[in-house]
Amino acid sequence: MDKLLTGSEAAPCMPDSLLDRAFDSLPVAILLVAKDGHVERGNLLAEQVFGYGHGQMTGLAVSLVVAERALPQVQALIEETLDTAHALPLGAVPEVTGRRSDGAEFPIGIGLNPVQTERGPMVLSAVVDMSERNEREARISAALKEKDLLLGEIHHRVKNNLQIVHSLLDLQALDSSDPVFGELMRDVQARVRAMALVHQTLYQSKDFASVNFQAFLETMLAALADSWGRAAGPVEWAINARDVHLPINIAIPCGLIVSELVTNALKHAFPLGRGGVVGVALSEDFPGEITLSVINDGKPIPKEFDVEGGGTLGLRLVRLLVEQMHGSIRVESDPSPGFVMTFRVEASA
Repeated sequence: MDKLLTGSEAAPCMPDSLLDRAFDSLPVAILLVAKDGHVERGNLLAEQVFGYGHGQMTGLAVSLVVAERALPQVQALIEETLDTAHALPLGAVPEVTGRRSDGAEFPIGIGLNPVQTERGPMVLSAVVDMSERNEREARISAALKEKDLLLGEIHHRVKNNLQIVHSLLDLQALDSSDPVFGELMRDVQARVRAMALVHQTLYQSKDFASVNFQAFLETMLAALADSWGRAAGPVEWAINARDVHLPINIAIPCGLIVSELVTNALKHAFPLGRGGVVGVALSEDFPGEITLSVINDGKPIPKEFDVEGGGTLGLRLVRLLVEQMHGSIRVESDPSPGFVMTFRVEASA
């Protein structure tokens, strides 16, 4: 193999036979390409990659080792490397199509490095067969697509099953003339609806890792207004949860909390159907620290109210869900009555 010169006062070189063995033993396919576009030499791994016997690559035209459609691109890269004397590392050069000795085409990645030899400037090219990696990526992509389809089907089925439960509760309520029982059924329906909407939001968004809580709230609050709006009178909504996405294990309890507190406000905060404003806000004040607030401009919460004890089934459920998320809850009275909860969301691994 020609000696590679590093200057007029180069250090002593290895013997040619030793340099040849080192070149052939490199763990990557290497082609030494002359300026006129022929292969000066390929190492053993290059011969294996392109399907040639020992020494058969010497003198081959580059057009024989790359597909015809890739030849202009490869020639331009060789010229650029020689003209600029700057290397183009693997990964910096777009994938090209190689051609084996039997004519079979396959994807290759190449890196180019200019070198000076006794026969003039040449390009030392590292070649990587990308076939296996591309096939592996295709399998991974197919597996991910299949997983997404499966998750989508799961969320769709869960949503449908919860809607069936909701309909059964509706039928049960219609079968009773007891107004108290009917109100209890509507409370249970609201909880079922909140869980169903989380799964519906995930299914529609195609993002199965987190829930767009703004979209979820807009749908759920409209449904709650249909159920309880007549008792409260005309209600305006102030929703602020933009740019906050929650994992499903947090989104479901948060959805239930909002459902309970908004329902409570619609039932008790606006006596005589005078109406008002109900606000729901979700914010991430610091990374992983979430604040959820449900407030209104209606009837004040009594000062003696103890959020940690007593209360209705709905408020006990809210406390339980907040504890489940290792969060805290407090009552707000000024300027607007309501509840504020804080909790942490662990970052995804």
